[in-house]
Amino acid sequence: MKKTVKTALVVSLIFISTGLLILISALWSVSFDFSKLDYTAYNTVNYKHTVYDVDYDFTDVYINDSNLDIYFATTNEEKAYVKVVAEEGIKHQVYVENDKLVVKRTPKSNNIKIFSINFETVTPSITLYLPPKEYNELTIECASSSV
Repeated sequence: MKKTVKTALVVSLIFISTGLLILISALWSVSFDFSKLDYTAYNTVNYKHTVYDVDYDFTDVYINDSNLDIYFATTNEEKAYVKVVAEEGIKHQVYVENDKLVVKRTPKSNNIKIFSINFETVTPSITLYLPPKEYNELTIECASSSV
């Protein structure tokens, strides 16, 4: 390397380290605390919690969604219910048809965001709370969900 390139690199490193020292000393002098920052104010994603009651008996379960995690839980209730945690604007249909519980995303709720910021620890999910009994068939169609 040429002597001028080396000199420029050394001078730039000195300026960068001096700037960092000034920044750290300024933050320290005002007793700045990163743990007091509320990052949730910068969220661009809002989640909605919806509970759907299932009023009819069924023996089969069919779930169709693209990317929500799917959980199963037992309940002591006599009727099943479905809890959906999804972004606002995404809607689901929950109904019983031909002795089959159907849970699926409505076609017109493609709330696709190219870029979003999310500091929450909420996991988008579908949770089926089922009373203890025997079920015949379980069908899940999804793109990137965890079951």
